[in-house]
Amino acid sequence: MAMRRRSDDLTVGRTNRRARNDDSDGNGGAFSDVPDSVLANVFTRFPDAADLVRCAATCRRWSRVIADAAVLLCRSLPLPLPVLPRLALGFFYQEAAAGKRKRSAAAGQTCRFVPTAAGARLLGPSLSPFVEDGEYSRPVTSRNGRVVLELRREGHADGLKLCVWNPMTGDVATLPPLHGDDKPGAYACALLTADDLDDPPPSSPTFFRVVVVYNRRTYTALRSYSSDTGRWSAEARRSSGPKMSSYTLHNLRQSVVHGGVAYWPLAHTAFAVRADTPEPEEMPMPPAVPKAPPHDHLLGISPDGKLSFIVTSRYFDGSAGVSSCYHLAFGSNGGCTREQVSVCTWRVRLHELRVHRSDAMNLRWFCERSGLLFFTIDAKGSSTPGAYVLNIATKELEKVADDIDCRSWTNFVGYEMDQASYYLSSVAC
Repeated sequence: MAMRRRSDDLTVGRTNRRARNDDSDGNGGAFSDVPDSVLANVFTRFPDAADLVRCAATCRRWSRVIADAAVLLCRSLPLPLPVLPRLALGFFYQEAAAGKRKRSAAAGQTCRFVPTAAGARLLGPSLSPFVEDGEYSRPVTSRNGRVVLELRREGHADGLKLCVWNPMTGDVATLPPLHGDDKPGAYACALLTADDLDDPPPSSPTFFRVVVVYNRRTYTALRSYSSDTGRWSAEARRSSGPKMSSYTLHNLRQSVVHGGVAYWPLAHTAFAVRADTPEPEEMPMPPAVPKAPPHDHLLGISPDGKLSFIVTSRYFDGSAGVSSCYHLAFGSNGGCTREQVSVCTWRVRLHELRVHRSDAMNLRWFCERSGLLFFTIDAKGSSTPGAYVLNIATKELEKVADDIDCRSWTNFVGYEMDQASYYLSSVAC
């Protein structure tokens, strides 16, 4: 297994591309009289994204047409979309303040971005998160090129203010704040975009929906914001099961979205909320999956379309590993059936990593469109600490941060650019 270490000398690099025909307007070519709209329509018939990238490299005009129609071309590709490792560009995180500094430093926490090697070539060594005057941002979740940030102002905590930010385009949508009686305490969040819908609304591709889960005094509540209506939905109650404990709610990990339903990992099962309707609704889930992990796991979607649990393992020789197992079949109306398959879809043993404590390895974020897994290893439980990204398909391991105390990292959010941004980066001159 190969492991790459990212160079410390990061520069904003331009990817090497094949020399293009210098015919920027297509004059004199066989397609010079074909309108751009017709060319774009022809490109929508292509079955493979790689064919589009090759066409974009043919001449400057075709590159421009493909770039202008990138969103439309993405939607025309047959499903399932191919796994594209270059979609994953890195991750956001914050450093938790400790001890007596915790209260005073909380408002001054800096949201940092750590790029992968591919992300550094595209973005440079750093990416500054969006902030407004006098505020700082906390990464909450991300999906399909968008990042949900919580905006906070020092000395002001009278409401919840979220924004949805596209780092590739710079577009920011600030949501109406939830304050007063509407303000939630600890909460979990999921993001749904137009790419997750079979029938996107007319406002696509800019459409998104943010779902928040939080506790009231006697029940767990659900609420969503839709970009097409510009408002928050009415508050709904959890329909099954008791109120979540504050600890469980605070520690809900990354959500995955399938069929318009958001899933968060719980002990031995998952928590599911339908997010593709104006009002969020909890979906039924098996109360306990035999042999499913109780904690410290992530969720993913298996190649055969089942909900899977991603777990860590420690071998007798001290090496570490990750695997995907204990699958649940999706029901016809969302949620999952009781059908459970204890078959391992993939397993990767990481011989170059050494851990001597079972809790030293912390799964952080699974990028389902790129097939990359971010995780950290604590220095107190390993001789190979740091932050890593694993390509599940190729088993290639990249170390993106070295010899640091990753245990203090909070609000860890992986980032994948959307398909349209991927095309734009691929066809850039």
